[in-house]
Amino acid sequence: MCGIAGIWHWDSNDRVDAEALARMGAALWHRGPDSGGRFLEGSFGMTMRRLQVIDPEGGEQPVPSEDFRRVAVYNGEVYNHRVLQRELADRGYNFRSSCDTEVVVNAFAEWGSAALERFNGMFALAVWDRERKRLMLARDRMGIKPLYWTRNERGLYFASELKALLACGEIERQVDPEALQIYLEYGHVPSPKSAIKGVRKVAPGERIDAIDCKQVYRTRYWNFPSPAPITFRRADAIERVHRSLRASVVRRLRADVPVGFFLSGGVDSAALVALACESGLERPRTFTIGFQESRWDERERARYIAKRFQTRHQEMVVEPASTETLEHIAWHLDEPFADTSALPTWHLCRMASEHVTVALSGDGSDELFAGYDHFPVHKLSEMYRRLPRIVRQLGVRPAARLAWRMSSGSRRSQMGRVLRAIEAAELPATARYLLKSAVVFPTAWRTHIAGPALADPPALPWEARWRQILGDASRGEFLERVSALNAMTTLPDRMLTKIDRLSMAQALEVRVPYLDHHFVELTSRIAFGDKLKGLKPKWILKRAIQDLVPKSFTKARKKGFVPPLEAWFQSDLFDFAREVFHDPRTRGRGWVRSGVGGQLLDEHRTGRVDHSQRIWGLLMLELWARQLIDQPVDRAPAAHRPAPRASVLES
Repeated sequence: MCGIAGIWHWDSNDRVDAEALARMGAALWHRGPDSGGRFLEGSFGMTMRRLQVIDPEGGEQPVPSEDFRRVAVYNGEVYNHRVLQRELADRGYNFRSSCDTEVVVNAFAEWGSAALERFNGMFALAVWDRERKRLMLARDRMGIKPLYWTRNERGLYFASELKALLACGEIERQVDPEALQIYLEYGHVPSPKSAIKGVRKVAPGERIDAIDCKQVYRTRYWNFPSPAPITFRRADAIERVHRSLRASVVRRLRADVPVGFFLSGGVDSAALVALACESGLERPRTFTIGFQESRWDERERARYIAKRFQTRHQEMVVEPASTETLEHIAWHLDEPFADTSALPTWHLCRMASEHVTVALSGDGSDELFAGYDHFPVHKLSEMYRRLPRIVRQLGVRPAARLAWRMSSGSRRSQMGRVLRAIEAAELPATARYLLKSAVVFPTAWRTHIAGPALADPPALPWEARWRQILGDASRGEFLERVSALNAMTTLPDRMLTKIDRLSMAQALEVRVPYLDHHFVELTSRIAFGDKLKGLKPKWILKRAIQDLVPKSFTKARKKGFVPPLEAWFQSDLFDFAREVFHDPRTRGRGWVRSGVGGQLLDEHRTGRVDHSQRIWGLLMLELWARQLIDQPVDRAPAAHRPAPRASVLES
């Protein structure tokens, strides 16, 4: 696992500054503290930081092809690289190492850009053709590994993280107001935009070919599959899910360093541990995060799985975050990011990194198997809409509100889901989904709270793309389209961004078996009714592992990975948030109307309304600005790995 970055000046006489490359590499140090290297040749240069996972001694980068015509830097893992290495060896290639990067660069020498279709893995890469003076950038199919790029009148720049681009000193650090408007509503900045004007994200499954300043081509080499004709029976589908997911897990256990598992109280991670043990792995390491507040705590369920499979289990309880921790999280996340699960994810990765270098995670299962609450909520809404109006208004709605007020504990949570479905039922399906997706401030709120610097609400062109996907009948029924939209947008832009940044902050590589592209393509051939059966999410996944994990475990409703911020912003974090919101720096940005943050805090502290998600969103926006906009970007605030070796590949 690595961090990569590079510069290409259009003018061949405009030599790349070695110090600029060094600054970019320093900003990525946390992604690869074991070693580093660079390639520098006139107007082109690239650098990388390496976390040693495969072939620790022989896998240094940048790596040239055998004929030295191409040079590559690469972040990720190609799990089938040994198969490809044997095929290339049969074609006459000689290899100096068993590392996948050398396979990658020679694969491009042999097959050109078609090599991307042969890779099974997660990756972001850059390949420089020294002879033709061409650059290719590419990102894996599901967007597991990140890659930013931009160009200006001087050249083209790329990096694994936004902060590394800013560190080169040749890119204007200008915040994109439209991106902040989107953030204030949806809690993240969706692709292809970034929070910095002119900087873009390479899309999942996308290749970028740059020839010169006027010829930069973007090509999709893979698209998320539309529902395919169902060609197997239900029993066959269950067996295929089991077999394919197990094979994916086994592929991701291969490493020359210790490997472990993130273990929550849900079926996703339990399935991975179960399948790994079924395949012969003995006493794997597992890691769990919990909270003192029982409403959010899943440690007991995680312990059940750990005991059943005799894992070497470790857990920790997350306490209210310190100022330093929040600043570190904001620095590493790269862009404004309002997902509250970033905090427990930070602690989970930190704990795991003390024992292993690689961890397997259950990310992606919710997108593939309709695991989110909005799937059954939508079904309930549609059922409610079919009732006569008088029954809805005089019977069901008042009864649901009364039941919610009188219930408590898990029963209150269940009634809350019913009440949300009833309240959302008045909206058309697409509008209902977009409203649900506005995790910070819905449109009406955002328009009200936006400050003078964001006074003109944007047209949100990316939202048109969301509506297009939701209206595309070729992608099946409406909930199938929602599932595809989740996998194509919020999965890479939110879920995978979070796990990549916060794991690499601890020099930990996280692998995601559910997102093996063969497995993803298999799920597209499974009837949606077998994913969400009635109101039961992940039905077929649970059936696929029912002989390994007891049914009583799979029946329990997931709690999510959310910290108790509602209580923390009334106590431990109240003073810190208030200080940030009243700081002249915060008020002076003009992004949010003066006094909004303080007002939300005061209302929240009364306990009559829960503003915790909105407070968190505003807090993380300001901390991001202080970390990446107000001061020079340098190495992470708290580096905690050994001093690196250095290697240099010069022409």
